[in-house]
Amino acid sequence: TTIDLALQNVVLFAAQWKELFDKKSTQDEDFTCADGSVIRVPMMRQQSSMVCTEGTTGSVTWKVLRVPYSEDFALDIVLPDKGTLPEELPSGTWAAASALLDEAESEGSSAVNLWLPSIDLATPDGGIDVLPVLETLGADIRPMERVSPYFETRDYRQQVRLIVHEAGTTAAASSEDGMVFASGVSNVTDFHVDHPYVMRLRDLSTGIALFEAIINNPS
Repeated sequence: TTIDLALQNVVLFAAQWKELFDKKSTQDEDFTCADGSVIRVPMMRQQSSMVCTEGTTGSVTWKVLRVPYSEDFALDIVLPDKGTLPEELPSGTWAAASALLDEAESEGSSAVNLWLPSIDLATPDGGIDVLPVLETLGADIRPMERVSPYFETRDYRQQVRLIVHEAGTTAAASSEDGMVFASGVSNVTDFHVDHPYVMRLRDLSTGIALFEAIINNPS
């Protein structure tokens, strides 16, 4: 007798930005996608105090920004130089970028003029089969002898919904086994996210990354 079971694990995150984006400032701007095509996307804007720096891994240079939420969480954004896709970043870049931001925070923040796409993205219907991904990492979870010699994982799918808008961020994942500055400020760093980038949603109290994503096309 064959018995089919489904085990489900759900993570939900919702938080408000420390400094909200003004919806009236959101305007359509060009975004160069991974395939070189240029599309128009709603680009949120804010000028506030944030930690921003840059780094290099291998021969690749990137900028990194920490956008704080109202709680002890932050969205770390890694923006490679134009011409380099996030997938081409050397191994360890994401972790190195977050560590660099942690170190830079002790030196204080600066005025940043941020342009960030507003997104509402989801995995395709039915989710993504993650078994092949796990196998490439050397993790074979098909046999489940620790649970029962009769159990076997035949399907492992993940569904994700990621929303980033003017008020904050909402992110959910389900895995199934089966300060505003006066205009007189002159030293302002521009951080315009107008080509493929990396997002890492972090719990700053533990350093754990709750969600990670590569955005090649915000639409």
